[in-house]
Amino acid sequence: MSIKDLAYYQKLIETRSYTKTAKFFKLSQPSISAAVKRLSEEFGAQLIIQKTPRGRFIVTPAGKILYDRSIEILNLLETTKNEVAEANYPKLRVGVSPIVGKIYLAKILTELSKEKLNHNIEITEAGSNDLS
Repeated sequence: MSIKDLAYYQKLIETRSYTKTAKFFKLSQPSISAAVKRLSEEFGAQLIIQKTPRGRFIVTPAGKILYDRSIEILNLLETTKNEVAEANYPKLRVGVSPIVGKIYLAKILTELSKEKLNHNIEITEAGSNDLS
């Protein structure tokens, strides 16, 4: 199974259009159809029912499950890529006195978390004599 096929499938379900999906990925419509066919074969289930070649399609119950899981899988893949890339950066070790920690650190960490910049920060709370 190809991750790209899952991305094509997810976009197809969201746009409800082979044409829009193909344009989004700069592919041909048959490429999108082939991806859906490969996924159907991989999972042994019909994912989409389409009565006419240019007509609307219906997502089957199996197709809905695959769509929902494709969102989770593709999001997890993106998160994993980011975490692996961040693992190459050294951790920033910040020593903070208890007073500063209570007053300022919570605000700073909240902002870093919003920007997803807190993964490589290690915080140690101790008195100034112990922070060397």
